Amino acid sequence: MKKMICLMVFVAVILAGSIVWAFNIPDTGQIFCYNNTQEIYWPLAGDAFYGQDAQYAGNARSYTKLGYGGIQIPDTPSPGGITATWLMTRDNVTGLVWQIATEPVSSPGVTWNNAYTSIAIMNSVKYAGFSDWRLPTVRELSSLVNYGIHFESPVIDSTYFPNTVSYWYWSSTSGTGLVYGVWAVNFINGFVDHDSANNLYQVRAVRGGQPAQSMVDNQDGTITDPNTGLMWQKETIEEVPWELALFYAENLELAGYSDWRLPNMRELQSIVDYSRTAPCIDPVFAATTQSNNYWSSSTYMSPNKEKTAAWHVVFYGGEVFISNKANYQSMRAVRGGNTTPVVQIGTEPGNIQKTVSANQVVDLMINSTNIYGNVALYEWFLLTGNLGGVSLPVYVISDTGVYDFNDVSSNLDAYTFSFDTSFGLYVGVTYIGRMSMSDLGLSAGDTLIYGYAFMNTFNVIHLDNIVSITVE
Repeated sequence: MKKMICLMVFVAVILAGSIVWAFNIPDTGQIFCYNNTQEIYWPLAGDAFYGQDAQYAGNARSYTKLGYGGIQIPDTPSPGGITATWLMTRDNVTGLVWQIATEPVSSPGVTWNNAYTSIAIMNSVKYAGFSDWRLPTVRELSSLVNYGIHFESPVIDSTYFPNTVSYWYWSSTSGTGLVYGVWAVNFINGFVDHDSANNLYQVRAVRGGQPAQSMVDNQDGTITDPNTGLMWQKETIEEVPWELALFYAENLELAGYSDWRLPNMRELQSIVDYSRTAPCIDPVFAATTQSNNYWSSSTYMSPNKEKTAAWHVVFYGGEVFISNKANYQSMRAVRGGNTTPVVQIGTEPGNIQKTVSANQVVDLMINSTNIYGNVALYEWFLLTGNLGGVSLPVYVISDTGVYDFNDVSSNLDAYTFSFDTSFGLYVGVTYIGRMSMSDLGLSAGDTLIYGYAFMNTFNVIHLDNIVSITVE
């Protein structure tokens, strides 16, 4: 994860790019693919298990550290820079601002009523300079779950939420109708359930707006959610296993569209209406929604190699749990939003030339398996390109930073890069990151070039596995 973040920052700085996230559903964080039991190589369109969570990119998870009064704090403070105390974390996708500490920080926690007392105290002292703190709704709290973490509790981006307890956290959402108690989110695994308000759970305060649900029936078998930009299939497809749910959604043609897919876990939960039960969904869906389990495209990250379960939402009350992928459950397809298909680049050894559109989302990787079979004494990651008709210098990306090749060529052995031994099933592959060329500031006619260099036992430098990406 550190390598992914650092390299994205390095490349973005070099190419003067900027990223703007338009919608309010963060990506789940999944980047690997699975069949009914284990990880598999990236399936292509038409293959079994194509169309799962990792193969579509949503709004990339992005956070900003904040100090008193909302002052921004750099992730890596520069000498003489801002030294403010870190008190809050802003989710740059949802716009919500979160307390980084938790109340209390130790187990077992406080009752739901005492959670409100904790929030009232924060507001009375104007914690971090603000008096509008509140308990998050259950959907807001769920937005912090990182579904790509392999059961390394807590399931949250700990870089920005370092004090998270691996336990249940209270939401402000109480049960209604046939659902008793209060809703909570478990940061051990990501489960969402309801229980007695007298239980002792953790508390994390939030501030900022919460968008209202407002569904539109398009009268053509589809429903649009203006808050997310997602278009939903109105009909429910019943009794299908997970693999068939993926296949059906990928091959659906409805209302003049053919880019349907199975929703990921976060998208599926976005249409839950926790003020209703049996089914817990907006009335425009109610007549076509079963009060049972609906598949998501997201695999459950179990603590072992077996990946036999996928996430689902129970549309009786809104619980978020898992089911064996062989089970038969309901589904409905989705399209649109800020979610786009992902292309993998750089998994294979040898030189690669690719042409992509500026907005095509890609998983950039580099294969460091050299074709000569020599043991590399030193290894480097080199990057260059052509931006606006101007050739960029060759840069050396090392473990310590980014440098102009000409400035360090006399002492290259001090600027090596730690390549990964594998990325999932891909041996000798290092994952750089998920991004589009426009994220990096590239447009039509520009080129990004990166590759692997090593020095063999005879002190000869070889260039290998050069990836050239041209933007069309």
